[in-house]
Amino acid sequence: MARWPYKIQKLLSLREVDVDVLQIIKLDHERIRGVLSQIAGTDKVTERRRLVAELEEDASRHFHIEANYLYPEVSAIYTDDGGFFDERQTSHKQLTKRLHAVSEMLRKPVSDHVGFEKKFDELNQLFDDHFGAEERVMMPRVRQFMPTQEREDLGQVILDVKEELARELTEDRKPLLKNKKKA
Repeated sequence: MARWPYKIQKLLSLREVDVDVLQIIKLDHERIRGVLSQIAGTDKVTERRRLVAELEEDASRHFHIEANYLYPEVSAIYTDDGGFFDERQTSHKQLTKRLHAVSEMLRKPVSDHVGFEKKFDELNQLFDDHFGAEERVMMPRVRQFMPTQEREDLGQVILDVKEELARELTEDRKPLLKNKKKA
């Protein structure tokens, strides 16, 4: 644990279960794929809106964790990557932009939803490409070159970050819930 700054070491000492960071990332991918599948399986606008909002939150948290925690830690084993992490960051931006466009389309009247399936299919393909690159290229290399203990330590940090993000999201929604009750 000595390779981590004091703040992260403190967070790690509070955890008791060892979870490999790659398991966490893979579970995130599966969760997002599941939401994408649900969106593809419904033609109900209200359900699509709800699921796309859920997808936006899940993807935002996932991209934040990858960009700020995973990529900086595993980039050291990618000295010959040819821009792999730059490509992943570009992919995050493209996915966020496309997801926002799909979300904006769903906020409009149903008559303006022409082309939704095409936009959604493109978004789904971008997610598939992004996850595929990580799962086929990055994860095996991380598994090979990063010791298990370091992967588990990083996994613990990411679990803590996820909990903090979830708390922040809950706190952000409290005023909305109070206002809805008054109305």
